[in-house]
Amino acid sequence: MTQLETFTAISPTEVQKLFNEWVEDLSPRIIEIKITSKSNKYTLWVTYQL
Repeated sequence: MTQLETFTAISPTEVQKLFNEWVEDLSPRIIEIKITSKSNKYTLWVTYQL
C-alpha cells in the first residue's frame, strides 16, 4: 500500500532534518518526493511504501 508523509518547517534545512530522521527510523521505500513553499513555509511530500 502506498502512503503519504509530509514534513513542514520554516526552512529547507529544517525540513531536511525532519526527513532524514524519519528515514532513519522507518527505512521506507520512497516512490516520489515533491517540495512546495508557501508563506515562508516549506513542505516536503513523500510517497512511500513500507
